[in-house]
Amino acid sequence: MENAFLLQRLYPYSRNMKKRLVKSPKVYLSDSGIFHYLNDIQNKEALQNTHLIGASWEGYVVEQIKRQAKDRFHYFFYRTHQGTECDLILEKSGRIEAAIEIKYSSAPTMTKGFKQALEDLKPKKSFVIVPETEGFPLSKQTSVISLSDFLTKQLSKV
Repeated sequence: MENAFLLQRLYPYSRNMKKRLVKSPKVYLSDSGIFHYLNDIQNKEALQNTHLIGASWEGYVVEQIKRQAKDRFHYFFYRTHQGTECDLILEKSGRIEAAIEIKYSSAPTMTKGFKQALEDLKPKKSFVIVPETEGFPLSKQTSVISLSDFLTKQLSKV
């Protein structure tokens, strides 16, 4: 299915990490419509009412960023067995350009796991990507931003 571009794997980031990391790749369906069909999500209302909405959103965001940025970056995720997590890492020339947390929320907060991931990874920039919002700083280092604003205003600066 990977060769047919129906699914994509995101591998764990592990360079110079001394922590116990999750080593299995994340697998995303490249087409959120297929994800919805396979999970019997037939309309927007059903999507809004399912526990799978976060997974659907995360897969969609990863796919959109990879499509637009193409080969500019190496793409990873970061997760430890202690709960430290970053959904998407954009790496170029061995340097983490951006750490991204993906949330389906209109009022995201800085999670303890993402905060620890930022301390571990030391990215140049960090973002929490949400469906729609007026962007705002979440912390000194991290901005909340909509996917459309990230793709049109920030991705080229990363």
